[in-house]
Amino acid sequence: MKKRNYGIDFLKFIAAVMITNSHYAPLYEDHNVSFATFGVQGNALFFFVSGLFLTNIQKKDGNYVRFDFWVRKKFIRLWPSLIVVAVFSNLLFSKEIGWYDFILAGDFWFVRCFIVSFSIIYFLIKYLDKYLIQMLFFSIFLTSLYIYLSPKTGKSIFHEFHYIIYFSSMLLGSYIGRSRKNITGTNLLIDLIFCVISFILYFIVMYFGKGKVDNWYYIQLLAVFPLLSFLYYSYKIVNYQWCNTLANYKIWFFVSIISALTYEIYLVQFIVITDVFNYWYPFNTIIVFTLILSAAYVLRIATNFFLQLFSNKNWSVEQTFYL
Repeated sequence: MKKRNYGIDFLKFIAAVMITNSHYAPLYEDHNVSFATFGVQGNALFFFVSGLFLTNIQKKDGNYVRFDFWVRKKFIRLWPSLIVVAVFSNLLFSKEIGWYDFILAGDFWFVRCFIVSFSIIYFLIKYLDKYLIQMLFFSIFLTSLYIYLSPKTGKSIFHEFHYIIYFSSMLLGSYIGRSRKNITGTNLLIDLIFCVISFILYFIVMYFGKGKVDNWYYIQLLAVFPLLSFLYYSYKIVNYQWCNTLANYKIWFFVSIISALTYEIYLVQFIVITDVFNYWYPFNTIIVFTLILSAAYVLRIATNFFLQLFSNKNWSVEQTFYL
């Protein structure tokens, strides 16, 4: 039996917390809205981890899984939850929904990015597997060229061009997934230091480029490198023994739950986040996150029910509540 990689669970947990915090502006409005940050790192981790799971397109006999079969599994994982969210948003909050919400994921840009990136990386792995690292730098070049040729927005390129900027994060995840046997850590402290330096360096670069409308605007393109470095060292850090040890403690139950519901948390938080608990700051952040986590689990149950409703397999109550 394949041993579970608890490090990946921890990265998904961190991604969920970072992404949620980046949307907490209403909770921080009476204090400092700049606390609502780390969304770029959270998104990058989300795409990076997804890329790690894009490497299993080759069967034991050496043949590749057919693209239509492979991508169909991705649709089944992503779209049913979208449909459930759209329907309940309409029923509970009278939100207008249309074909754009069902077919192109509506406001959930990252879902469209996932499918497009999944498809491209499938063929890169199949036909250019030996050149993934070269393709990574080529993707950074193409992204930078596109941003350079586009009008300056005066905002963060990681917000204005998020539909292409995170492709390199997913491709890095795929490269590491294919090369993980060759990526080993020898010193946790050194890797941690490099991770922290990369994390801080991203903000330093963005400080000089974000919000500018002159040539300093393009400085932001350099922030891609410390961001990818942060992902690389984050992966190394969680693959040390401390993560497996932590998994033996009761606190891991919460990490595993949040990790398992990362996608659902991303979907429901836009509906659940509210400022009605701001009086209890800073505990309002915990209260709202608990509500988000509860809503995410309800979404998972509703999605499992939806999938079983249209399945020809025998009904399973256990499957309905399965994480």
